[in-house]
Amino acid sequence: MAARTVAVVAATGRTGMHVVDLLREREGVQVVAIGRDREKLIGMHGGKADVKLRVADVMDPSQVRAALSGATDVMTCTGHVLGGAPPYSATATSVTHAMKHHGIRRLVFMGSSAVLQPEDKPSWMLQAMLW
Repeated sequence: MAARTVAVVAATGRTGMHVVDLLREREGVQVVAIGRDREKLIGMHGGKADVKLRVADVMDPSQVRAALSGATDVMTCTGHVLGGAPPYSATATSVTHAMKHHGIRRLVFMGSSAVLQPEDKPSWMLQAMLW
């Protein structure tokens, strides 16, 4: 039995896929990979017998609540896509409410607001930090 069960939210994203693999290397850690796209989850993590897969859209509180069942810790790797992704405050709300429901007290929340792709223009947040 694993000492910790870590749920990785957005496990199929650029960061989440690596977080899942790094956690697999830790002794005593059971990994639960959570993503909104079942096929992508299976394609990235389906062959890993030590990883549980759960489908949930981070914007749907009932899906997140179900996906976090049994977790002792949560790592959320939701990304920031200019003009496309919901704001961090919205994703954090559904995750933290589900955590409270299950009595989960440990959260690592990773963000990428300051990370730009070559085609991106700096967001107001990044501009405020740099200038």
